[in-house]
Amino acid sequence: MKRLVLLVIILLILSIFIVSCVPAEDTTAADKEDTDVPEDKDKVELPDSAMETDEPEEDEPAPVEDYDEDYDDDLAGLPADLAVLMAKGKEKARNIHYLYRGPPLEFRDVYEYFIFGDKIKIIKSEPQQFVRGDYYNVVYIDTKTGDAVGYCEDDKRCDDMNTPFDTEYNEYLGTLPGEWFEIIDSAYKVGSEDIFDREANIYEFDYDGVKSRIWIDPFYGIPLQVRVDEYGDDPIIYHYEVRKVGNIKMADIEHQTMS
Repeated sequence: MKRLVLLVIILLILSIFIVSCVPAEDTTAADKEDTDVPEDKDKVELPDSAMETDEPEEDEPAPVEDYDEDYDDDLAGLPADLAVLMAKGKEKARNIHYLYRGPPLEFRDVYEYFIFGDKIKIIKSEPQQFVRGDYYNVVYIDTKTGDAVGYCEDDKRCDDMNTPFDTEYNEYLGTLPGEWFEIIDSAYKVGSEDIFDREANIYEFDYDGVKSRIWIDPFYGIPLQVRVDEYGDDPIIYHYEVRKVGNIKMADIEHQTMS
């Protein structure tokens, strides 16, 4: 009996020893495989440009602190925000399309202006009465040479659309938007409001000794309205209803020979 008990004890000890010698299963690799995110072979990487949103064609006005008075001596001494607008507007006003109402035109007249550098094309308002053969509706002006010539480009009112007409340089040429920046040497902001469906900053300045105001588009720096003698009984009003800034080409302001 004692031998049997001893044999059982020996077998138990041997079984425990054998189990303890078996190496534990390495689950690290399996766990790693389970935690790795499988690579998506169908995933398409988009280029950086495809993630970009469309930006406006025109840049926003430069921050006030970026204005350098050395850029344009004519703007030195002006409030920084106005100097920034005027510096930008002087350049933008050389390539622009707008409707104009103001001197020297009659009160109800609205002329269409196209400006390309020193060249200007003016389309006059159509009068109810005209003399056939002595009528022209488009004027071409060169501000550098002072030349001005008219053409009749209305096939319903013209017998010959290629005959030039002599015209006076200042007869139809009102104050251009960019010219106000050569006139204003001191101004301060008094408010803002919408005009012609555009936001405008309002500045007050002296013009020939009278208080006047100018409305400036804060994006392009283009004047939209000027009122000379703002507090007088009969202020002189200049309207510039902007249709397009930039993209005016030489062909847009040259007379095209017509058959």
